[in-house]
Amino acid sequence: MLGPDQPDTLAVAGNLGVAYMAAGQYRAGLDMLVTNLSDRVRVFGDDDMRTLSAADALATAYRLAGKLDDAIALAGRVTAERRRILGAAHPDTLTSRMGMALARAPRATSSRR
Repeated sequence: MLGPDQPDTLAVAGNLGVAYMAAGQYRAGLDMLVTNLSDRVRVFGDDDMRTLSAADALATAYRLAGKLDDAIALAGRVTAERRRILGAAHPDTLTSRMGMALARAPRATSSRR
């Protein structure tokens, strides 16, 4: 009814991807979140806050699914964009930095063994 490019529709699609991840259905969740990010880039642009939120959610999903290289790369890009747009001390920037640190943590732990 609202259309596939309507902001509320895009928000619900992202939330559904997160719900799949929470239910342990990683492949379906990742697929939905990748599609949602692509749709948001197309509709809002690369540096829109809604797009960056979707990218941050996908980085978290990659981490939860064990795709650490993808998680680190995407979290790094989101962190850099949020720092550029919002500043280093903004809560969204700090959230992205935390996500990147969490994605790197298993590697730091295993490299010390």
